[in-house]
Amino acid sequence: MRYLREEGVHAAEAVLTKDGRECVAADTPWGKYYAVAFKGVEGKRMDQMGYSDELFFGMGKTLGAIHRRSAKYTAKRERRPDWKDRLEWVISVLTECSAPEKSFREAELLMGVFGSLPVSPDIYGLIHYDFELDNVFYDARSEAYSVIDFDDAVYHWFVMDIEQSLDSIRSELPEERKEQAPRCFLSGYRSEKHVDGAMLGMMPACRRYADLYGYARILRSVHESWKHEPEWMRDLRGHLHQHMKKRAMLFGEEIRV
Repeated sequence: MRYLREEGVHAAEAVLTKDGRECVAADTPWGKYYAVAFKGVEGKRMDQMGYSDELFFGMGKTLGAIHRRSAKYTAKRERRPDWKDRLEWVISVLTECSAPEKSFREAELLMGVFGSLPVSPDIYGLIHYDFELDNVFYDARSEAYSVIDFDDAVYHWFVMDIEQSLDSIRSELPEERKEQAPRCFLSGYRSEKHVDGAMLGMMPACRRYADLYGYARILRSVHESWKHEPEWMRDLRGHLHQHMKKRAMLFGEEIRV
């Protein structure tokens, strides 16, 4: 995030502790925890604004700018996980929670698909992973887009970010705008960084990756249960199970690329 700000991107900025640290670590009986406080960013969240072609163009342009700079980025200390690390974590969760066999098959398919892709700085690097409407702010006064919530940053193909963003946009828009808005977003992205049709053709595989990762995160959250759970918790558990069911609809089926 500091690197992006130095490169002119409006990214979240940490509030320093009194002794100058950006992050505080604490060992607890439940494991090691990290705490960071961030300064507020200017503007309004994109999901709270009236959408326009210009806003989606600017959102895409911002992601393109991030990826263009990410292509040159080298971690100075600890490196973030990559796509394979995440899939291995998914498999460990599936194993621990005795998940259905088709979810393991899905992980195997994705390992094969992404393991066969070329890797170069032009198409692969450290991505945001959660570049969605609720994590992008627009300030009309300065016409600046600010980005927050880099918690899920991972080394992946840049098209993964594009797919996540377009999925977020489509989920918020009425049917009549679901074609135009993505076109504006991609036009904005291409004004900063090239992306070819072959990479965009990977978006279905990226959606399957996101669905499996989301499935594993939910599964891990709902796996543990208690006696006499309150009604709100039972309702929440049921809601989350529906999300898992939706994400698992294509598990194990052929991935076309």
